[in-house]
Amino acid sequence: MCPNNFSQIVLEAHTNKSSGEKPQKIGRFGITCQRGPSAPPIAETVKSLYNIDPGLSATNLGIAAIIYMVVEPTFRGRQVGVLALEVIALIHAAVNADFTILVCDDKSGKEERTLVKWYEQHGYKQAPLLQDMMGSPNEQFGVSMIAPTDGTKVPVGCNIQWW
Repeated sequence: MCPNNFSQIVLEAHTNKSSGEKPQKIGRFGITCQRGPSAPPIAETVKSLYNIDPGLSATNLGIAAIIYMVVEPTFRGRQVGVLALEVIALIHAAVNADFTILVCDDKSGKEERTLVKWYEQHGYKQAPLLQDMMGSPNEQFGVSMIAPTDGTKVPVGCNIQWW
């Protein structure tokens, strides 16, 4: 569970202390850490993307969110984001969330959508039905995405500390 029952937390990634140098912050990730309620656009998205019909239990779908993910430019391409997604999945699974949602603010340009593709490679799907609900109509602030929560993979070498 999240410390002190906070609804949102910030995770930080640092270099390893064993490198001989002072640990350096290399990433920062804001997430919700309480199971949130579903909404009709989420239930419709789950039905259309995953062929799961929540039916009358649509309100029983637990939702959590990634608010932001930032990896320092010099540390990109070193799997820091992948590790963050695994840790976030563990936290979201611990609070019994069924799906994780986010808005991917892809600054790489409309043609390439590099960051959107990266999230898709890691299990997320574009969720156009969530655009308005997520505060990004017409993708004004990014592309809404969703993924089932999978808390089964414990990242190797990951040390989680609450403070």
